[in-house]
Amino acid sequence: MGCGGSKSTSSKDDDAPDINPIEVPESEPHYPRPKPPTSKKKEIFKKEDYQEIDDKAKSTSMDNAATYSSLITSLTSDLKTDIQKVRTIFVWLGSQRIFDMTYPGVTDANIPRGYMKLIKKRKGTYTAFFALLCRAARIPCVIVRGKCKDADYEVGDTNLDDHNSSWNAVFVDNNWRIVHPYWAFVGVTDHETGRWTLIEDKGKGVRQKQEKSGGVSVYGFDEFFFLPDPEEFVYICMASKKEYQLLHNPWSETEFVTVPHFSHSYFSSGVKLTSEHRGLLKAKDGRTEISFKFSQNTDPQLIYKLFFDEARSEERLPKDVQLDMYVLQNNQDQVKTFIIRFPVKGIYKVGINNGMCNFRVDCEAKGKNANPFPIKPAIGFGFGQKAKSIGLTNPSNKSGVVILDYGNVKKFIFKSKENLEYEVFLKHYLKTVQNLHKYVNQEVNGDEVTVTVTMPDASVSNNPEYALEINAREKGSKNKFDNVCNYLIAADEKEWGKSTDSPSTRPNESKEQRQIRRRLQNATNGNDIDELDQAIVQFQEAGLEDRNDLTRARERLVQLRTKKLKGQEMADSRKRMVDAAAGDDVDALEKAVREFIKSGMSDQGDLTAAKERLVELHKKRLEEAAEKRDLQFLDESISSAEKSVVGIQLVNTEEMKEARRVQKQLKRLKRFLHKILALKPPTVSEIHSYKRPRPLIHDVMKATYLLLGERERELKNWEYVQSLMRRLGQESLIRRIKEFDVVNMSVPSAKRADGLLNKYELFDVRESSAGAGTFYVWSNNIIKEQRENN
Repeated sequence: MGCGGSKSTSSKDDDAPDINPIEVPESEPHYPRPKPPTSKKKEIFKKEDYQEIDDKAKSTSMDNAATYSSLITSLTSDLKTDIQKVRTIFVWLGSQRIFDMTYPGVTDANIPRGYMKLIKKRKGTYTAFFALLCRAARIPCVIVRGKCKDADYEVGDTNLDDHNSSWNAVFVDNNWRIVHPYWAFVGVTDHETGRWTLIEDKGKGVRQKQEKSGGVSVYGFDEFFFLPDPEEFVYICMASKKEYQLLHNPWSETEFVTVPHFSHSYFSSGVKLTSEHRGLLKAKDGRTEISFKFSQNTDPQLIYKLFFDEARSEERLPKDVQLDMYVLQNNQDQVKTFIIRFPVKGIYKVGINNGMCNFRVDCEAKGKNANPFPIKPAIGFGFGQKAKSIGLTNPSNKSGVVILDYGNVKKFIFKSKENLEYEVFLKHYLKTVQNLHKYVNQEVNGDEVTVTVTMPDASVSNNPEYALEINAREKGSKNKFDNVCNYLIAADEKEWGKSTDSPSTRPNESKEQRQIRRRLQNATNGNDIDELDQAIVQFQEAGLEDRNDLTRARERLVQLRTKKLKGQEMADSRKRMVDAAAGDDVDALEKAVREFIKSGMSDQGDLTAAKERLVELHKKRLEEAAEKRDLQFLDESISSAEKSVVGIQLVNTEEMKEARRVQKQLKRLKRFLHKILALKPPTVSEIHSYKRPRPLIHDVMKATYLLLGERERELKNWEYVQSLMRRLGQESLIRRIKEFDVVNMSVPSAKRADGLLNKYELFDVRESSAGAGTFYVWSNNIIKEQRENN
């Protein structure tokens, strides 16, 4: 790693003498106007593609950093795209242990080591240094200032006066992108505000007052802060200048402090908040709910911590109250919901997954039901992953909360592996409520398990809230039963609302009806669209009750049809790519390959073949562009090749090298032409109006026309030169120079012209005629170009 200096010792003179700060402008003139990027980070940057670049950046020594020019040349000389250059600058900067290095004798703040010394002395910033490095690489880079949710920020706080930060916006791939170098490289650990008391951690009740601590700064490398998508970054840092939020709908400061307090890990967690989208929640009737949705076939582990603000709360928590019994986790379909009751009025904080997201909850009044929940199962309530993993399917009730009136009966039905046995319990939070076993029983009939619960009447308990605990193990096993599913059964419809699952009692079904239901369930588990469609129709015509199996069947039918449609689209995408590879249209093939890669389909050899063909077509176009020597066509061809999905394979090809060589030459010729085109007609007229010009003027014009292909014998006659200069249209002197290409020039003519011009100095020519001086410069440049070209 290119640290470039030793660790600081205790000596106070390691960094002597002092160094004066410099001002780094936030922006520079003529930068493109800021606007939202047109693509996502994942579409333009994949870390695994940059391993070689990263390794080189980390190993680049400070010996190469005498100046910005030498450092940038060392880092980027073999790189082609601006994203590659920004990446190598970012990685190199993150590899420097700036605060551990020493800078003895460094007094020039305008060199890299000088600015690093400023950072160590707290006179400079990572943001400004990153801007200087990018600008040295000719990459537009702006310093952006704004508000942030830093380590000192507490969810729910609305005063952001002390929460300021700065970061960068860089212009790469024709879009403005965000980079926050300081937060990427320097983090804070063990920071505590001292405001909160931890009252529940990992499902266990605790009482642990946080000690206030400023934390410790540590070096790190956080990839989130390299090119984050603006719609995610704005949850953490918000630019004061709205245009640099890079959002279509910029946020206000009010919106910034209102939204949930997400850390960047939330955006890669696979979960999405579906409950109220606010960081400050108001408990309603002494409770609140926080819900997260996740994708099918996943079961993210969500661990919460519960905190209490003793200093700012109206009431104190009783010492005998354990808050772990006041949080219920409900699992239903692809949603996990934390239902939290608050036994006393006050200010609480809920943290999910070590600060992935935080919520402040203000409870202004204790709810009517301030009792703890009956049990605190590790797997939560509802039909979750544990039940699925042991072999339970087709639950009649997915939600973990069921409303049941006094004396009513509820059946919980599952499909089960036949090698399992079960035990079931009904539990109340009060241990004094006994003999609940008579209100619950189980029945196993083949692969169907039915658990029947009768809601105890009010005489059993005036708090009608019970937990149904279902445990299972393999038949004949001596192992303990394992908790696989739980339900909260409550009679208080006002608190919980109406149950969304099946009714409390069900009529018995005939054998034929059971066969129809079984057909529906089997078709749901299969992949035959027609069979499932027919099974749904039969089920509906039979008028059978939906025990969630009809709902699942309909969802599965939509899923299968979508999959079929997507499969056809993918097949079409593959065909378009194969067809394009058989043709000669490089742009069409480029588009088809990108579309194929984006679809995520596997390479069956056709993608590899298409890429090989794409390389071949790009090389052919580069070769054609170099031969045509049309600068615009050449620029477009090189740019297209560099941005191609096979760009990395084209970088060092002979065709690309030749195209770049010709491109540079044509740009030089265009530059040589600039002053010629700026000549005004009277200036040219002045030269050919001379009846007897000075020898040096005659020789300059003779050399110019020699390069343009005229014969020297005729050019000796000044009247002939005059006649050439009077010609108009396509034969005019300016037009001929404009259309001139060095490759068509005769080598002997160039040597003879060189001999004519070598007799004179530019100063003397310009003293005689400004116009002749312009032709003298052009001719000399062309001769030099021809010499270098050969």
